[in-house]
Amino acid sequence: MPKQLEKKKTTELEDIAIKLSGSDSPGGAGEELRSFTGSQPKSLQPKPEPRNTQQVRLSTGLLVEFELVDKYQSKFTQASKFKYRLRYQGIPLYGSSIIVDLDEDNKFLFANSSEVAQDEAVKKGFPDKNPKVPEEDLKDSIYKYCLKKGEPISPGGSGEELRGFTGSQPKPEPGDTQRVQLSTSPEALEHCDVNPQLYYYFKHFSNGSSHKLGEWRLVYVTNIKVMAPTSGGKSVGTSLELTDYVIDAHTGEIILELSNLRTFC
Repeated sequence: MPKQLEKKKTTELEDIAIKLSGSDSPGGAGEELRSFTGSQPKSLQPKPEPRNTQQVRLSTGLLVEFELVDKYQSKFTQASKFKYRLRYQGIPLYGSSIIVDLDEDNKFLFANSSEVAQDEAVKKGFPDKNPKVPEEDLKDSIYKYCLKKGEPISPGGSGEELRGFTGSQPKPEPGDTQRVQLSTSPEALEHCDVNPQLYYYFKHFSNGSSHKLGEWRLVYVTNIKVMAPTSGGKSVGTSLELTDYVIDAHTGEIILELSNLRTFC
């Protein structure tokens, strides 16, 4: 007879999420859930109910918030699934998620949490929630970052010539770098909306994933859209939108690049 799998030991944060998902909790299994069949595309599925956030004090005394971002029930098994995101002082923790599964009798089945939604990480504490870098300075941070990397910033689409050559200029010979001019200028970002949102982001000190080797940073996460006067307020879809940035809200340092290649296409 095969050995029965041992149940995974839950963390303090997962235990709290399990209690919040119970039938006696506001927003828990006792309330009406949206149903899903698993075959519907996301565009056809009902939107999640209004978000429900509850404050919980951890064993360390730290007060965090559990935000219920989605809940649904399977039409086939009647099992329920709850998805939470963590917040601190109203600011979401980037990449944090805790998922709780209950059976048809609202009994606990399984809990899973993302790497940063762990007790060791959250209990480290968080920096000041007030940004020192104003939002209007973020374009300058992006410009300096790209300039340092030697990457062009072009206001045009991906089909536009990025090397700075025009039809009247001769094409460069192999190895000729003197004629190459990168189109990197603050003006290239003029029609760009950065759309920053504040998060707490867990910055690792090394390539490892140990929570002993990192700290929380207050950051802006951009959602770059390039708006042209003739676009009717819609994004014109240029190469600038291929990358978003995680920017330290206290120092202006760009911590991480986020590729949007999948969503851009």
